[in-house]
Amino acid sequence: MVQKLDDKYIVVDSRGKVVFVEKNLNHAENAIHSAIAAGVKTKTDVITPEFSTLDDMDDPITSGWTALRGDETLSQDTSDKIEGAASLKIVGGTSNNPGAKLTGNFDWSAYSVVEFYIKAGTGAKVWLKLSDGSGNYFSWETYLRTDDWEHVEFDLTCPAWSNGSFTLENFTNIEIFVETSSNNYTFRIDFLVLNNWYALSEPFIHEKSEVVKHNGVTYTRGEDYELDITQGRIKTIPLTTSIASGDTLNVTYDYGRINIVLLGGHYKLGDDLNLNKTFLTVEGLQGEGGVSIIDFQGGSYSIIINRSYVTLKELSIINSDTNLIKIPTTYFTKYNIQLQKIFLENGYRGILVQSNKTSFEIQNLDVDACTLKNLVHNGIAIKDEIVNGISITNCKIINCGRNEWSSSIVFENVNGKNVVIDNCHFENNRGAAHIESEGVRYVNITNCVFYKNGRGAYANGLVVSGASDVTISNCFFIENDYDGLMLYNNGPVNVVGCVFYKNRHAAISSPQNIRMVGNVFYSNGFCGLPNECSIIGNRFIECGFTIGNRNIVLGNYIYKSGGSGIDLGAGLGSSKYNVVSYNIVKNCKKSGILLRPESEKNIITGNICIDNNEDNLGWVGGITAWSTEHNLILGNLCYQEDSEDYHQDYGISLWYDAGSTVRNNLVNAIQRNSNGPIKNMYDYHSDPFMDVLAEDVDYVHVAITPDGAEHTDTTNPDVPRNVMIRINNTDGSNPQTPDGGDIVIEGIDARGISISETLTVPNSEIPAGGHTDVYGDKAFATVTKVTYYSESNTNITVSVGISDKLGLSNLIYSSGDVYKVKKNNADIDVPSVDVTNGTVDCATISDGDDFTIYYRTNLNIIQ
Repeated sequence: MVQKLDDKYIVVDSRGKVVFVEKNLNHAENAIHSAIAAGVKTKTDVITPEFSTLDDMDDPITSGWTALRGDETLSQDTSDKIEGAASLKIVGGTSNNPGAKLTGNFDWSAYSVVEFYIKAGTGAKVWLKLSDGSGNYFSWETYLRTDDWEHVEFDLTCPAWSNGSFTLENFTNIEIFVETSSNNYTFRIDFLVLNNWYALSEPFIHEKSEVVKHNGVTYTRGEDYELDITQGRIKTIPLTTSIASGDTLNVTYDYGRINIVLLGGHYKLGDDLNLNKTFLTVEGLQGEGGVSIIDFQGGSYSIIINRSYVTLKELSIINSDTNLIKIPTTYFTKYNIQLQKIFLENGYRGILVQSNKTSFEIQNLDVDACTLKNLVHNGIAIKDEIVNGISITNCKIINCGRNEWSSSIVFENVNGKNVVIDNCHFENNRGAAHIESEGVRYVNITNCVFYKNGRGAYANGLVVSGASDVTISNCFFIENDYDGLMLYNNGPVNVVGCVFYKNRHAAISSPQNIRMVGNVFYSNGFCGLPNECSIIGNRFIECGFTIGNRNIVLGNYIYKSGGSGIDLGAGLGSSKYNVVSYNIVKNCKKSGILLRPESEKNIITGNICIDNNEDNLGWVGGITAWSTEHNLILGNLCYQEDSEDYHQDYGISLWYDAGSTVRNNLVNAIQRNSNGPIKNMYDYHSDPFMDVLAEDVDYVHVAITPDGAEHTDTTNPDVPRNVMIRINNTDGSNPQTPDGGDIVIEGIDARGISISETLTVPNSEIPAGGHTDVYGDKAFATVTKVTYYSESNTNITVSVGISDKLGLSNLIYSSGDVYKVKKNNADIDVPSVDVTNGTVDCATISDGDDFTIYYRTNLNIIQ
């Protein structure tokens, strides 16, 4: 049908959809209100509720209650009750599942609901069991949400555990029992009622529209009756109502879905647009007509949502001196408000949800695919509210905030849970997205971008304060003017898989009690000062990070920090009780890992520090501990590959350390300690050399005139030992002078490593029939090849032999590492030790001598 309202034509179809025909309406709010009114239908139903109060617990023992088990006791409890004069107290001794049973002849077929009040503790499981005394039963169960009294309602029409084949008419017993905690076997029940929900003729009942009367008396929702507006049904509340079972009630109500479509055009409003009907959708039409624009023309007007099940979508809402959309205080809970594909621009705030109430709430607020732009103050503000189920998804909030305390999103003094912010883009807003509410739980912020936000008091990307059970994952924090993410006074927080890039101050500020896993930190001012955190598997590039107390730092990669890679105590003066393990720290300006003065009781283990100390500070090592005490520095690997650009000359550098344990580390150089020796870890060895031959000048290769060729017809030394060459003058009458040149011996040492040594024949006169000997320093276990120079003097021959320096099968790092030598089973003074070549000079050796050399290898040093 076509109606003419306020001089504007509208169309109302048979399903209640209202479509505006005209565009460019001036002061269109009256027409829209008329369209809403046109979609409302009214109806009156007559019902006769019946209910039965089985027991109000005034006298539970004489009312027929019995304990389910012999170790239980039942008693009245007037000190702890919900509404009745007393409650029934069940104490279950030392067993789980205490309970009580009421026996009687009940007409179950007339009722669909059993309800009562119960107090047992958060998480307790409650069972209701209806049985006939012959083993047949139905059983329902639920969980309690609080430690206080709760109203529990079991719908007898719902599926249940059962045994036997029968109907509700057979039941004679009601059993209520509870699975309680191990330290509390007591629970209480009060006011047991049999009741029914009664279906009305129509679903989708408009909130606050119903009037329930009997004989001229008007009843109150929440005190006398409950109303399910979605399904269209009503139930009395026998505990508090004056309605009697069997009374006839007249229920008058508005109902029906209302869908208003605004065709493309400019709708100029000169007043608030109050959306005060439930199940209402106002949508724009994206098509040939263009965008549907609601324009408040700079007035202090808003779209005000005062009911549940309201949807706005495909609209542009612009030009208000106050909030473009406002969800204000009501004295009832609002459900399921949806804002979809809304464009909000040029208002004081985009969306305001605010209440000064504590007992009313909003459940399921969904903001999806909206754009909020050029707003004076907040993009979305939720203040002083109880909100359960907030979803802000696929939104863009850009260029919002012109005063110091602006935020792109703000939660302030909010109680609630289940907050989701997903796939949103926050760019160039004056203030951060700000969740500042101690009553908010279960917050998930995922797949969002926080880009170039900041200026003024909230100059961050995202601030979370006071919330608990927070997860921030797969988000990007890029070039924000101060911190990328600020966290303080929160419960457990997880930051997982996020990227922090070039935020001017901290990547994450004030982190405490958080879990940072798999994030990337690149070129931020710094990366926060965590306390009591788990920092696992992150990458820090061109920025290190500082840590406070009681952290676990595990498996991170730190590269090119402008200071030290992992800095324990910066900003605090000391750092305690941290575990820093299995991290890789490379190419940092200062230390790989730095323990600042008075840092104590930290465990630094299994880390790899490579090529740090670009600034070439003399006191800096791969790991540096400065005026520290009682730390464990164990099993780290510190070495240097690039000695031109980096100066990690000390693997571990200790300055004025007291009582720290430094063991089993592998380092590239001697460690430094200005307050006493480091506690090294040694591996002890003994190398036997049995039946050793005396020095033999041609044992390896016979004398020849050097021919410039390679010779492999060599004999291996009897034991690992040094080699020698003998230069002979075979002319017994005249002195001879060799040309001189190099003899190169190649082979394998006692550790199985290929080695070579060059011995030089001097260009010096040798007396007639005389010789000159040249000794090597390396010990050969095998000789695989000898390469001679070319000698023109045929009177000169050269042979290769063995000498008296015995080679060890493991590295040593100081002459003191060889601590005992036995010769022919008797101790002798330790001979000269060559640390570089790992040999002991046992001259002079006689044929058949036995030697055992005892030494240790320092496990703290690697070459």
